[in-house]
Amino acid sequence: MKNDSDSIEYNLTGKSVAFIYVYYFLILITSLGLSIYIICFNFKNIDTYSTIVRTNIVSLSVSSMLCCVEYIHKLYKACIYNRLKINDSMNIKCWGNLIYFISRPIFAAVFAFVMIIVFLSGIYVVTGNYETVINEKFLYVCVVSSTFIGFSIGNILDRFRSISKKKIDEFIDKNNKF
Repeated sequence: MKNDSDSIEYNLTGKSVAFIYVYYFLILITSLGLSIYIICFNFKNIDTYSTIVRTNIVSLSVSSMLCCVEYIHKLYKACIYNRLKINDSMNIKCWGNLIYFISRPIFAAVFAFVMIIVFLSGIYVVTGNYETVINEKFLYVCVVSSTFIGFSIGNILDRFRSISKKKIDEFIDKNNKF
């Protein structure tokens, strides 16, 4: 199945490509280690605060990790299919492409964090407290959601932008009818 990103050409220097791969593999390995350590750690007698901290660490790690998997895949496909133009020096296009690749795991972590806040807000609105619901199951729900966020951060950003623009336009149109 071919999508729009399969035809994008990237412009980078050779050093930038090497940097991106090292950056992604460092995030991947660090996130994997943190996730394994926290998920395998005994959850008996852990308070709500510790569970929320662990949930945040694992969710942000998993989201960043899966984002790196996806963007390593994008970059090596661009290399294989000759859609990566290697420049001798950094020009504005190279900088834009470099920032694109560097920022994706950060965006994934930010959206995973926002997702946790949304979940916590929903829990608080429904139950009035966190203590009855914040447990190991909450961590696993957040991790599964973070997996999808990390892997599809590009689509989430596009969708979020589209929905936000539509809602803002509707709000402006509604308030201009006085």
